[in-house]
Amino acid sequence: MASVDQIRSWIEVAKTKNYYEILRLQLTASDAEIKAAFHQFALRFHPDRLVDEGDDTVAVAAELFKRGVEAYNVLSKPDLRKRYDGELRKGRIRMDIDKMDSAPPPLPQRTLEMIAKTPQGKKYAAKADRFLTIGKLEDARVQLTSAFQCEPTNHELEERIQIIYEALALEPG
Repeated sequence: MASVDQIRSWIEVAKTKNYYEILRLQLTASDAEIKAAFHQFALRFHPDRLVDEGDDTVAVAAELFKRGVEAYNVLSKPDLRKRYDGELRKGRIRMDIDKMDSAPPPLPQRTLEMIAKTPQGKKYAAKADRFLTIGKLEDARVQLTSAFQCEPTNHELEERIQIIYEALALEPG
């Protein structure tokens, strides 16, 4: 069995290794190979297998084992593995799964003025934006319709006019 000092040195080495290296895998490893490699890793470093070696050895082995579990959890899930491979290409050898699961930031909102393409269309669209911010849908519709008349091929402006019509239909009275 490995000594405390050997396991500590493996922990230090593991800090510089990527998940594939920790589990001794090729980048092209199959799911079965990943599972088998983790099984071998667990047989060697699972803390429960080292109880007879003493509490120090168990504690140190637990630290190393956590790193192997981290590697397995990422490499055994296709979506996480794909993300990890991208991070690995950027030189990052570890991945924070919790951070990766958070929702991506919302896309920036495009104003009507940004959608309009001509100077005259932008002028009307900017007025429509201002009316929308204060809740005057009918006035915004009029300005947006004028912008669309300046740009009859701008389908995105046409879609926004339709959205305003739908919103107006939902207004009471």
